[in-house]
Amino acid sequence: MTSDTSTRRHAKRRRTGLLAAAGALVVAGSVAVPLTAQATGAAPADTARQRDFAAAAEEFHVPEQLLLAVAYQESAWDGHAGRHSTTGGFGPMHLTDVTAEMVSGGDAGAVGRSDIASFVADPALHTLQAAAKLTGLSAKELRGDAAANIRGGAALLASYQKAAGGSVSAEAGDWYGAVARYSQASQAQGAKAFANRVFATLAKGAGRTTADGQRVTLAAMPQVKPATSQLAKLRLKAAATADTECPATVDCSFVPAASSNGQVSSRPGNGIRIDSIVIHDIEGSYESAIATFQTPGSSAASHYVMRSSDGAVTQMMPTKDIAFHAGNYSTNMHSIGIEHEGFAAHGADWYTEAQYEATAELVKYLSERFGIPLDRQHIIGHDNVVGPSSATVSGMHWDPADGWDWEHFMALVGAPAEGRHGVGDIGSVVTIAPGFERNQQTVEVCPSDDPTGATPECTKVTHASNSLFVRTAPSATAPLFGDQAIHSGGDGTDRINDWGSTV
Repeated sequence: MTSDTSTRRHAKRRRTGLLAAAGALVVAGSVAVPLTAQATGAAPADTARQRDFAAAAEEFHVPEQLLLAVAYQESAWDGHAGRHSTTGGFGPMHLTDVTAEMVSGGDAGAVGRSDIASFVADPALHTLQAAAKLTGLSAKELRGDAAANIRGGAALLASYQKAAGGSVSAEAGDWYGAVARYSQASQAQGAKAFANRVFATLAKGAGRTTADGQRVTLAAMPQVKPATSQLAKLRLKAAATADTECPATVDCSFVPAASSNGQVSSRPGNGIRIDSIVIHDIEGSYESAIATFQTPGSSAASHYVMRSSDGAVTQMMPTKDIAFHAGNYSTNMHSIGIEHEGFAAHGADWYTEAQYEATAELVKYLSERFGIPLDRQHIIGHDNVVGPSSATVSGMHWDPADGWDWEHFMALVGAPAEGRHGVGDIGSVVTIAPGFERNQQTVEVCPSDDPTGATPECTKVTHASNSLFVRTAPSATAPLFGDQAIHSGGDGTDRINDWGSTV
């Protein structure tokens, strides 16, 4: 099977012929599945970004491995070509510079909100400006140049260390308080959770090739002992957690959704089993999802909403209740929904490591509590939810889309996608596992696909993908395979109903 291009269609229109992979089910049922790998080639990786981290660490006297660990949690070391995240952060160090336009613009924002001006005045939303003062670099450089952004982040981290009365020690463990402050969390649980994930990354090490072809490696340092007592010096408030159902490792608070956006139940005590978890993306910001789910009559809610910048989570419905999140009532009855800040049209741009790791902790907790198997039959994407009838297949959603790294995520939950390789017996189910980072696929993104407004015209984009194009015959010109019969497009091309779009 070869790489191809496809149009991302918002709402009722679908991408053409992409098949979810990395352990995704082809059909339901408990079946032994041969694992077939397929990946397209990628250009040799560059190491310039690794050198940029080393230079910035030396300049501002930050332990290099610690700086790498902070950036890994913020961005997995990606530069993002000057684009801002859903929380207004730029570059590998996720330096924030949130404007009123970002908050209020389009489907992603909070248009009409009366307190936008005071909201965006929070210094935590303008760390890029603070980094500009510390380094003398312009805001433009810090937004668009990855090396400059890394320098800015290192300077900011060093300033936090000095403000806490600490020396710029060569010992990474002495920087726990500075790392906690770098999270910009306003509550102690969030700062602690972020710092703990940074030091866990430091202990186990990491390595990857970024979306723009930079190979970065963080050597494991299991001997580091973080000075966790420094957290108290930040004097952060503690969030109320009495009503939450979350593991202790996740920064979790409770905000109730409108009662009309779900159904009161007493699962599983009433005999309705909870046997699956559905991963979504919001197609907007963390705050916009919470506001939508609190709005009576919006007919949508999930049990949890996950923020991209630090992995903080808001629970909005008790797990015993049925949330309207999947577009299929049967699935809603038996599942728990987790929404993620992000946009399907931007692929993997801002599904952060903090999100992946916090979600993995939450999924493992829910799995143990309800006996949900940790496999891709039971841990699914919204794009894996089937239409309740043939007529509704074309209206199903496509989130979290091919930019969600299922291979990485399932490894984090302790259930890596693996199995017997090769072609199975006739009639058996085959799982296609193309990998992610080296599986570069090209799709076409149009303005209607992108609520952020960052796509002014239809543009072909190549990025890492958990999916690939599957044709109905062993030929590059054969029709693409999809959920239903192929329909002729108005432009003379063949289109297939595939996955849906928004919350």
